[in-house]
Amino acid sequence: MGKNIHHIVCFVILLSCLSACNKQSKDNMDVVRLERFYGQEKVDEIKEKCEDKNQINVAETLIERAREVLSYTGSKDEADRKGVGALDRYYVFHGEYIGIESADVNIELLTTKQEHNKGYIWIKYSAAYYDKENRLITASFDVPSRWEIELENNDWIVTKVEEHP
Repeated sequence: MGKNIHHIVCFVILLSCLSACNKQSKDNMDVVRLERFYGQEKVDEIKEKCEDKNQINVAETLIERAREVLSYTGSKDEADRKGVGALDRYYVFHGEYIGIESADVNIELLTTKQEHNKGYIWIKYSAAYYDKENRLITASFDVPSRWEIELENNDWIVTKVEEHP
């Protein structure tokens, strides 16, 4: 009996060590995947924390616009697409999905930087879309995205969206 308990304890310790290694490996794989897609220079931008309240306000305004686009479940004809720029790609009606009635959207600001009339925003978002019976139709979770932004006619607009496919 004592040998069996010893074996079980050793097995549990081994499993916990392996799961810790898997977590670290997954994090490293995510960084490598981001570096391959975006390049080292852009991935390094994520490490720079923005403390400037004006720049954060610009980013939050554009994030709110993106949240509205991602949450929109109406028809293409009725969508107010003025001023959304490259965020237009987030309208769910661009996909092949039918019967979407509601959306659950979360967007997290990672960092932003604006200089003169140009800049970027890094976000991570999740979006889930449901039918009228609240069944999941499609979803994306924890998607890192880099938006290039420009000041046009005194309004910031997203001009390019970069996401790993």
